Amino acid sequence: MVSLSEGGYPPALDRLGYYFRHGIGTDKDLVAARLWYMLAVAAGHPWSTASLARVEIKLEHGAAALRSLQTGVIKNQPGTLRLLATAHIDRQLGGASNPEFGRDLLEWMINHGDKTAARDLAVRVNWGRLMPPTSDRAHAQIVHEGP
Repeated sequence: MVSLSEGGYPPALDRLGYYFRHGIGTDKDLVAARLWYMLAVAAGHPWSTASLARVEIKLEHGAAALRSLQTGVIKNQPGTLRLLATAHIDRQLGGASNPEFGRDLLEWMINHGDKTAARDLAVRVNWGRLMPPTSDRAHAQIVHEGP
């Protein structure tokens, strides 16, 4: 992976971020993971923006995570909208966290057929991070999908 990364291959850059983030084949190192994910984002890897934001959240860099997620949403990068919603609800974006905005994003996703968003909403209501109830549409999607 290192040799592929040195050549600037975006999936390899992303994988090295993942390895350092999770301590696979190396010590867990969020600062190194952040660097590799930043390189992967710069190289255009579509999933790296959400992964970078996750690392920023773990490093308690809420403002940086928010900027990454907002950019990712504008670019329609995978995973960024849901993470933006749940990070708002879970108050992982520092002073910019807005749980009701996160709920609105999840509801929008649910209304557009995103079944995972329905589960994310229900879980956060069950955890007490949002006031009940979940929407009828979210409930129906969860029931329809089953366990």
